[in-house]
Amino acid sequence: MVAGATRTIRFDKDLDEALQTIGRHERMSVNSIVNHLVRKYVEWERYSEMFKMVEVSPRLLTEFMSRYSLDEARELGKTMSKDLMKASIESIFFEFTVDNAIEFFRRLSLYTGRFSFEEIAEGRKRVIVARHSMGLKWSAYYAGWIEEVFQRELGIKIQVDIGPETCSVKFELPAAGQD
Repeated sequence: MVAGATRTIRFDKDLDEALQTIGRHERMSVNSIVNHLVRKYVEWERYSEMFKMVEVSPRLLTEFMSRYSLDEARELGKTMSKDLMKASIESIFFEFTVDNAIEFFRRLSLYTGRFSFEEIAEGRKRVIVARHSMGLKWSAYYAGWIEEVFQRELGIKIQVDIGPETCSVKFELPAAGQD
């Protein structure tokens, strides 16, 4: 367990009752629930509010994407990345780096639930895998995002493979002092 700070927080009675009910149902302590929610706010929600991100059902997103070709989906991902990714990453981490881009994708996965995120690291070699259930066009969309961030913005040569439920990216980090 990680040591932390102790805070006293006063909840409205109805909120406390709701938290206790959720805790019993989820088999979690109220402290764990509150830590999770505060971390989510600190790491994601305060920024997503700033960029006007909203929740949309997967069914609507799938219907939306069905109107595009595979190439158009990839281009849409690139366009969205140009418009949002670098600014989002810099707003959260203050610097636009490979590590911060990877952490942004991890948080995007964790807090939006749109895809699961895996990173495999061996020395300077990296593999990032996004798994989802929204079809090949969404894989192309995610590929466009990632290509824009890593190739165009960061100048890192990547290999992208897409499938109906995955987008995987392989690349090698530059050696120290090589930029």
